[in-house]
Amino acid sequence: MSAHLPIVLAISFAMMMGSQAVPATAATPQAASANLVKEVNDHKDAIQWRNAPDTAIPPDVCSIFQACTAPFKFVTLPAATEGGQKIGRGLFWIPAGPKQKTDVIILEHQTYSDVYFFLLSPDGKLAKAAYRAPGKAWVPMGNGLAQPTFDKSLKAFQTWVSKMGTSAPKAAAPPATAAKE
Repeated sequence: MSAHLPIVLAISFAMMMGSQAVPATAATPQAASANLVKEVNDHKDAIQWRNAPDTAIPPDVCSIFQACTAPFKFVTLPAATEGGQKIGRGLFWIPAGPKQKTDVIILEHQTYSDVYFFLLSPDGKLAKAAYRAPGKAWVPMGNGLAQPTFDKSLKAFQTWVSKMGTSAPKAAAPPATAAKE
């Protein structure tokens, strides 16, 4: 029994540290000033969304987040290389519906060795995180442990959406006199 004590203590410590949220301002000051949820909602007509299959967000992640209702849409960023490792990023938009009152934004961060999903709160901060290592089950991850990876993906999407400009309002039908010209 005493041989297992260090493992139990290490797991307990990791869980305790993971449950402590790190303020966004401590990790990235500019992340606090921009709200990706608001930016995506402001630009959603300009984003070239694709329909996502119902299983694009794994059912276990949906269960952890209690936020996935199909149908939902997604967009991906071109693969990036950070620290010599290729990273794929996706953004899922789940429109408000009967089961949820507001739009939901979920980010995906994927490398060869692991996958993260991040649920954003309406104010654009990290609400919940789910993690999976190769061959392992999905697990909820404490925000404190997930924050550095979340901050990188958040910054990448904030940079991407800021380059879009404002979405133009839908054009109204031209006045009758303009149509005759």
